Amino acid sequence: MNYFREQLMEIFELPPEVIIDAPLIMIAGKQNLHIENHKGISFYKDDLLKIRIREGFLVVQGNNLMIKEINRDYIQISGKMQGFFYEKL
Repeated sequence: MNYFREQLMEIFELPPEVIIDAPLIMIAGKQNLHIENHKGISFYKDDLLKIRIREGFLVVQGNNLMIKEINRDYIQISGKMQGFFYEKL
């Protein structure tokens, strides 16, 4: 991250997802996942979901995974989540 963006974050007390387009990932229990600042879905099956983010992919493993809602800003996923990991480009 460049110096100017770091300074903006500090001065205005802004979260990184606003300044550097970092993904914001919220998990509610084992059944709901909300991701902001995504770049699209690259792979989808009911047991594996690969979501493009700024520096790679967020991979979600589980059962009965469903995309409840998707738009340019966020994705909402439901199902039994079993694991998450990042995959760099």
